[in-house]
Amino acid sequence: MVDISKYYYDPKTGFTSAEKLHKKLAKIDPTVTLKEIKSFLKKQFTAQVNKDPKSFQTLFHHQLEIIFRLILLYMIVMLTIITNIYYVALMYIVVMQLVEQ
Repeated sequence: MVDISKYYYDPKTGFTSAEKLHKKLAKIDPTVTLKEIKSFLKKQFTAQVNKDPKSFQTLFHHQLEIIFRLILLYMIVMLTIITNIYYVALMYIVVMQLVEQ
């Protein structure tokens, strides 16, 4: 059994695709399968970091945008209600002061 990591991290031959690495290792040890190499590569840090992001992130960002807009709308409605309560209270104070005179 060939040590895949030795050839993958070798500066002269390493950091290639699974297919190219399989061709190189098949010359040394024909029992190495492409499935073994792909399994090895999935566990490596470099393969995980350079992996394309999944498409669900777009949906997630869209959901965050909707939530943000709903929160903003809620804040506007609450501000309007608070402002109306403030004006009603202010009018009450003014009317009470006029009544007292």
